Amino acid sequence: MNVFMNLISLYNQLPPDSTYRAVIREIFSHMDDMADATIFDVAEMTAASRTTIWRMLKMAGYHSYSEFHHELSKIITQYSYYNWGLPTSGTSDAGEILHMAPQLLNESAGLLEKYITEELLENIAELLNQAERISLYDFPSTSAYFLIQNLVMSGKNVGSFQLWPKMMEDAKSLCANSVVFAYPLESQDMKDMSPVFQAVKDSGATLILGSVSGRHYSAFADILLFPGKPSLSYPFAVRYAFEMFLVMVSELFRNTYMHKKPDRF
Repeated sequence: MNVFMNLISLYNQLPPDSTYRAVIREIFSHMDDMADATIFDVAEMTAASRTTIWRMLKMAGYHSYSEFHHELSKIITQYSYYNWGLPTSGTSDAGEILHMAPQLLNESAGLLEKYITEELLENIAELLNQAERISLYDFPSTSAYFLIQNLVMSGKNVGSFQLWPKMMEDAKSLCANSVVFAYPLESQDMKDMSPVFQAVKDSGATLILGSVSGRHYSAFADILLFPGKPSLSYPFAVRYAFEMFLVMVSELFRNTYMHKKPDRF
């Protein structure tokens, strides 16, 4: 995940009255000024001490303000589309957006038809049935919660982790009979997941990756769902295909392995 996702993940995990939550909110509200901001500037913007800011950054997985600011500055100055879900011009009207959305979903459907087979779904559902531990390293989503709910209801030990330090902590604690799902976004503004994935492999766990493109993450994957770098008009199509894959696995696991209640008359 990139620096924005890290901050949002931490923000959502903090209580409403948390000082760190307030600091994150102020950082986002002053985003136009953050590219050149020192830690002294951030302290003034957020009305917080440098110690508070440093502690918040450490919770988000950064080793120094310099590391955080380097990633933040890069995404602000080089990636102006960081909050875009569709490749619009930035001035697109409702009609253009409404036209694009179904096209994105059509590309997602094409990826599912090309790469996801009945055999693959059955094999992964069986892996989950046999697994002692199951972890998801990803930004939270409704599809992930569907899967987590069914796994927990069947008595599985399941964890969902969004922050890099928590992922690393979990990866180091896995046993060989574990399964990890991850959807690593690969671009220059994303935190390197290689150490986390190496820890997963060292544990002997099965690593299922949604997609890889830029880095060497494929070397860590036991199962790569959407291989290669498909030519897509909508890059987010791969993400939506991964979301639907989780829903399909959840449904197959529920129908195949969860105890069914007797029909009511």
